[in-house]
Amino acid sequence: MLTWEWNFNLGTILPLIFAAGVFYAITKTDMKALKDNVVDIKATLLRQSETIAQIAVQKSQIENHYAQLAEVQKAQRLLDQRLYDLSRGRGFIKETIDGEYK
Repeated sequence: MLTWEWNFNLGTILPLIFAAGVFYAITKTDMKALKDNVVDIKATLLRQSETIAQIAVQKSQIENHYAQLAEVQKAQRLLDQRLYDLSRGRGFIKETIDGEYK
């Protein structure tokens, strides 16, 4: 038959209590450091998301500027063609207008 003796002495209990206290203190410190790291990561991600949003806006603005530039270039080519036609006597200015000018 097995018997169990419940003999406790201070030499056995105090190291266990001390070890539990040290474990609790280390765990609490680590959790506080982990919480601080998570807060820092969240702040960094927030700044990065704001930066990405600004980059997206800038990309949209650049695309709009390219579209406007393409329209300006198209208008410039049209004006160049009209000027060339006018210099050759075609278009609004005729060589003779109702025989009045030579």
